[in-house]
Amino acid sequence: MNTPTKVIWHHSGGTNANPCLSTQGQNVNTIDNWHKTKWPGFQSTVYKNKAGEGWHVGYHFVIDVKQRQIHQCRGFSEEGAHTIGMNTSSIGVLIIGNYDECSPDVISPDMYPLIHKVWKKCQTAAPRLQLTDNVPHRTYARKSCYGTKYSDTFIQHVLGDPGAKKIAIMKQVVELLEKKVALLLQMLSGRRLSLKENKYDV
Repeated sequence: MNTPTKVIWHHSGGTNANPCLSTQGQNVNTIDNWHKTKWPGFQSTVYKNKAGEGWHVGYHFVIDVKQRQIHQCRGFSEEGAHTIGMNTSSIGVLIIGNYDECSPDVISPDMYPLIHKVWKKCQTAAPRLQLTDNVPHRTYARKSCYGTKYSDTFIQHVLGDPGAKKIAIMKQVVELLEKKVALLLQMLSGRRLSLKENKYDV
């Protein structure tokens, strides 16, 4: 069982052969296959991948920055496999990419809404979580996660900064407007066809 007291943020980092490699091109399936080789029998009983198997991903959430998607791979009450000593008392979140100084990858402002969405889900599941409970992996391990480009309080800043919140809200407004415009264009297109069928000049 998992009783979250922290949200621990990670990045996928580089590789042993090239620690500076950009890894933003990875996706949740890449992570799933990698963790399957590490922990073949440690699967989620709640969330399944496209093959119908429980995710092997050790993080509760994976943020795919290229596809702008959030994947939940473990239930909040399920033990994670992301931080030794904290897997039964935390929510693990992976931001795909390598955010160490030598890598070209960056956590850009247009990714902030995804970070906000994950935090909102975490707060819903564990209401006692505070903003300061968002910490990097390196708090508990000799790792650089979530990247040496960013301070230990970077995620807290993104979540608590009014400007960052404004970006997240504006992103949601733009997405809503895009959907409304698409629906309106669809309706107008249908009406135009209907009028032409009735021999009206449009």
